[in-house]
Amino acid sequence: MNATEHRYFDALRDIQLKLSASLQDPRLSGVNDVISNLYRDDAHFVYELLQNADDQGATCANFFLHKDELIFVHNAPKHFTITDPATHVADRDAGRLGDVNSILSIASSSKTGRKDEVPIGKFGLGFKSVFLYTDEPEIFDENIRFSISHYIVPNLIECDHPLRKRNETLFRFRFKTGQEEKAYREIGSKLMELVNPLLFFNHLRKIGWETAETSGYYVLEDVGTVCKGRKLRYEAVSEESSHQSEFWKFERPIPAGRGLSIAVVYVVENRELVLTHQPLYCYLPTANETNLPVILHAPFKLTGNRESIIAHDPHNLEMIRELASLLVESLRDICVLGEQLHRPWID
Repeated sequence: MNATEHRYFDALRDIQLKLSASLQDPRLSGVNDVISNLYRDDAHFVYELLQNADDQGATCANFFLHKDELIFVHNAPKHFTITDPATHVADRDAGRLGDVNSILSIASSSKTGRKDEVPIGKFGLGFKSVFLYTDEPEIFDENIRFSISHYIVPNLIECDHPLRKRNETLFRFRFKTGQEEKAYREIGSKLMELVNPLLFFNHLRKIGWETAETSGYYVLEDVGTVCKGRKLRYEAVSEESSHQSEFWKFERPIPAGRGLSIAVVYVVENRELVLTHQPLYCYLPTANETNLPVILHAPFKLTGNRESIIAHDPHNLEMIRELASLLVESLRDICVLGEQLHRPWID
C-alpha cells in the first residue's frame, strides 16, 4: 500500500472498531443468528467466493481444503482497493467503493455502479457467512494483506502467504476450534457437488478443488456454434467419477445495454436434447423454480441473501418477458436446424 492507502486503512480501522463495539451490545446479539440463517446450507459461501472472483476477472480458481482450514486462490487481474472512508456513501452510490471498504460493510457494498444498474454481487452481506466457519478470515492480495475480526474490523498482516503466487489473490479460513470436523465435512461436500458453477460466469472457466482424501475440477470450454447459439463442453471430474455434458447456449443482451445478457440453455447428452429440471439462475442457482425442461438465466435483482429473485420487481418482470421471447426464438432455431439435418431434435 502507498501512504494514502495506509491512511485510509487506519481511518477505516478506527471507524470499524467503534462500530464493532456497538455489535457487542446485547441488543444486537442476534447478528450471528441472522448470518447463520442467510442460506439454506451453511457452505453457500463457496458460491460467494466464486462469484466475487469472477467479478474481479478471474479465469481460474482453486480450493485447498485441509482438516483445519480452507485456502481459496484465484488469478483475477484486478486486486483489492481501498477508498477514503469519509466518502463511503458517495463512493458506494457511484460504484467506486474500495474492495476493502466493501467487504467490511454489512449490506452497504458497491455492485455494478450506478443506481439504475443491476447488482450482481461485489463483496457484501454474503461474505459474512464465512464467519460460520472461521473467527478471522485472512486475505492476501498483491497490494493489501489483512484479516477481518468481529465481522467488520480490518487488521493488517505483515507477511504474505507462502502459497500465494505473484498477481494471485488468496483467502485463508482457519476453522473455529472444536468445529474443524464439521467444517471439513460440509465444505468438502459442497466442493464435490457444485451445480453447473461455470455456466453463466463472465470470466471463470476452471475451478479446481483438493481435499485431504481426493481432488477434482470443473471446466467449461467453448467448442463451436449451433444455430445462433454456442456449443459448450462441460466436465466435472474427480478421482472417483467423471461426467461430461454439452450445452447449447442462446444469449441476448438485455435492453438498455449495461453489458449484461440473458440466456436459455439446452442440455445435450449422447447427441440428444435431454430434459433437465433445474432452478432459475442469476449467475448461480437460485431458490426459484422455472418448471421448464431448460436452464434459464438473467441478471435478476435478488433478495439480500441473493438466493431468490425479488417478486413483482419491474426489472425482474422485464427479464421474464425477455426470457420468454428468447426461449421461443431458440426453439424455432432448433426446429429449423432439425429440418435442415433431417433430424427432429424436438418431437
